Amino acid sequence: MKQDFAGFKRAGEKLSIVFAQTIKYIDIGMSLAEIDRFADDLIKKTGGQANFKKVPGYSWATCINLNDGVVHGVPDKKKIKKGDLVSLDMGLVLDGWNVDMAYTIQLGEVDDPQFQKEINKFLNIGKIALNRAISVAQVGRYIGDISCKIEETITSAGYSCSRDLTGHGIGRSLHNPPWIPCVL
Repeated sequence: MKQDFAGFKRAGEKLSIVFAQTIKYIDIGMSLAEIDRFADDLIKKTGGQANFKKVPGYSWATCINLNDGVVHGVPDKKKIKKGDLVSLDMGLVLDGWNVDMAYTIQLGEVDDPQFQKEINKFLNIGKIALNRAISVAQVGRYIGDISCKIEETITSAGYSCSRDLTGHGIGRSLHNPPWIPCVL
């Protein structure tokens, strides 16, 4: 059965604009709750809804983590300090199509040059792992090929992968198969 994915593409385009504007908005001294309100307002202006708010028990448009938080951080009154890593995750639903995206940025640099070098390496390895995973995500390949590429890249750099969380498909609902672990 062939589906029309034009609505899915339209939702993704709208979220990418909201996401880029939100990333630009984030600044030192700002609370995570302020960022959430900003993103929620932008999502509403697209004609969509924050799909994270549709998850039972969750009341926010975004998930925001600082520093060593992994995912699903609640956007609270914590304020961003110079050098913090901010991981922003948000999604929207438009005309029945769900999309979501996440990205991590650093706000300013830490004063310790050696620690800053490690932060830069950490962020770069994440980008490399993502690009390598995308390169093997092709028809005829296995989910394990993606997982293996992520795990190889992360562990060879001296880091470890979460064994408790996975990537996921998205479309008519927020969380769809396939589930994509970060480890083989």
